[in-house]
Amino acid sequence: MVTVTVETVVAVAVPVGAGVCVAVVDVPVAVTVADAVPVAVPVAVAVCVALAVDGDAVVGVTYNPITDEMFAAAKGIGATLNDAPIRVSSTEALERATLLASRSETERGEWQRFRGRFAVEPCGSVAYKLARVAAGKADATFTLSPKNEWDVCSSACVIECAGGRVSYLDGSPIRYNQPTPRLAGMVASNGTLHDQILPLLRR
Repeated sequence: MVTVTVETVVAVAVPVGAGVCVAVVDVPVAVTVADAVPVAVPVAVAVCVALAVDGDAVVGVTYNPITDEMFAAAKGIGATLNDAPIRVSSTEALERATLLASRSETERGEWQRFRGRFAVEPCGSVAYKLARVAAGKADATFTLSPKNEWDVCSSACVIECAGGRVSYLDGSPIRYNQPTPRLAGMVASNGTLHDQILPLLRR
């Protein structure tokens, strides 16, 4: 096993009224991984920092210290990956789409009923899955299992700032800082595929 410690500083400028608020977060990260991790398989580790105002995610930063990918976004400014602008994919047909699936959910057979409808790529960490959708590395993801707000908020902001959409399973926008911070499930996509995915989850 190998332990990697990363000291990373996240700085995000956010328009607030007539001025700009700069949030700076110093995050030491210690992660232990297996010695031999296949390079082709994304290592799913994420450090998440987000700001929600009146239930809306307005700033989001998701960092994977193993792959050294920093996804950041602020409403009204845009989304980046390691300082380069990103946009969601342009895939329009669900049968041509690649969806990221939770490894544990696929192992439990929860994605079996969707076989043949679209390509499925297992990937751990809901925050990292969402961030990869934001960067156009996949077209969508969803979960039918409960998730915590703090695992979703930062990358959901990145997706929305990159032109995508994130919602509850009924299609309504996710609101944060709720009295019960557990989401019953959620869907995230490039926006174009969203209304094609939602009906499949209601069956």
